[in-house]
Amino acid sequence: MSAFAAEPRAAGAVPRDPDGRGGWFWQPAAERMSVEELRETQLTRLRATLQHARDHVPFYRRKMDEAGIVVDDIDCHGDAQDLPFTTKIDLRDHYPFGMFAVPRDQILRVHASSGTT
Repeated sequence: MSAFAAEPRAAGAVPRDPDGRGGWFWQPAAERMSVEELRETQLTRLRATLQHARDHVPFYRRKMDEAGIVVDDIDCHGDAQDLPFTTKIDLRDHYPFGMFAVPRDQILRVHASSGTT
């Protein structure tokens, strides 16, 4: 018998193989997606994230407008290469208060960095 406790498992976890020695699927539906399903899920989530940023963060709305980004036109992974970068200068000039995606009264904690690398 092992001196270690059994491997903790989340509710709904299923073994990768019948005896459980190959590890566990923690989110079986997500971990067993076909490549096509995974790509579509990634694109759906990317579009949702970009739309939220566009709708709620003036800084990112301006960046997307300047780059000509239309969220609904993003229809393949290659389109991500057209997304504008957030630069060190952008962070210095706008972080954190100019990049909130929710109203300030909903902010519980703010992280700040000295910017050292």
